[in-house]
Amino acid sequence: MRAGALKPDDLADILAAVLRAAGCAADIAGEVAAALVDADLSGHGTHGSRQIDFYVERLKRGEVDGHARPTIASDTGSLIRIAGNRAFGQIAGAFAAHLGAERARRDGLCLICLAGSGHLGRNGRWAEIAAAENVGSLHFGQGIAQSGPVAPHGGREGRLNTNPIALGLPGTTPHTPIVLDCATSAVSGSTIKQAHDRGGLLDAPCLVRTDGTVTADPAAFMTGDAAVMTFGGFKGFGLSVFSEILSTIVATAGDAKPATNSLFSVYFSVEMLMDMGDYSERLAAYRERIVTCPPVPGGDAVMLPGDRSRKARHQAMEAGFTLSADSAQHVRRAAERVGIWEDLADHYPQLRYWRQDPDAGGGDGSIG
Repeated sequence: MRAGALKPDDLADILAAVLRAAGCAADIAGEVAAALVDADLSGHGTHGSRQIDFYVERLKRGEVDGHARPTIASDTGSLIRIAGNRAFGQIAGAFAAHLGAERARRDGLCLICLAGSGHLGRNGRWAEIAAAENVGSLHFGQGIAQSGPVAPHGGREGRLNTNPIALGLPGTTPHTPIVLDCATSAVSGSTIKQAHDRGGLLDAPCLVRTDGTVTADPAAFMTGDAAVMTFGGFKGFGLSVFSEILSTIVATAGDAKPATNSLFSVYFSVEMLMDMGDYSERLAAYRERIVTCPPVPGGDAVMLPGDRSRKARHQAMEAGFTLSADSAQHVRRAAERVGIWEDLADHYPQLRYWRQDPDAGGGDGSIG
């Protein structure tokens, strides 16, 4: 890690300053920036700081409202519709998650349909919010009505969206939830763009060209010559179909708005279903049975869903982490676009070396 690296709080302050300069309210800018940095710390850099220039572009185009917050559109107690009002997804998603967990704790179960928000970002965050309240949750996104970049099983052109899902359960402590957060495509669109920015290949050939051949070259996707496949063959395709119908048709009541995300979520109280002491004891025994499985030769230790993100966050907070070169350049370009790069570089001298490589992939963006 480079000497004089930025601290996570400094990176959050930089992102917030960029968002404010782009026209975002100060409180909302701070919340969004903190969520982006948390994604970086959690090992989900594809949904972290590198999104900032995309967000600035959406603010400039009026596709997201930097002063908006979500509102409750209808409420029957255990079934709630939330109007996203084109608020940032990090704002709308957190509002929905806190409300869903609160109602589940009160009534045992709550179903929330969030429609018309900005890009939701890291969906595992909603499951983490709920799990901290001893609430399990299921989340299906992303509610985009038009054809997307994902090919249906057996197809060779994009028809589906990446349709992420997130599942969460309380852990043995409030800080150790079990969380699965993944796209139903083999990789997310952000992962493909990140690989392209870095000039590398994807880990596996999961893109299908229009001629039916498969490739791991992200350039084929970026030029429109290839669609991404679903994970797990037909099984992943089936999950994607359900996620798209629930988020695009049901969550929006058939009225999905352009350039917005929507989310269909179910929250349920685990402590209303069983004694939490018994749950924790049984879960601890279950964890022990799984993670003590010997790994394959040369492989990492076996982990439950959510463990890798938690480990990444712990290591980042303890020893620092390095913001990828391409993410650093996304931050730099966003700051230049809103006219505050020079001021930021004066305030944070550590940023000056980012100037040396103006193209994506230059610099190394160390964060400590």
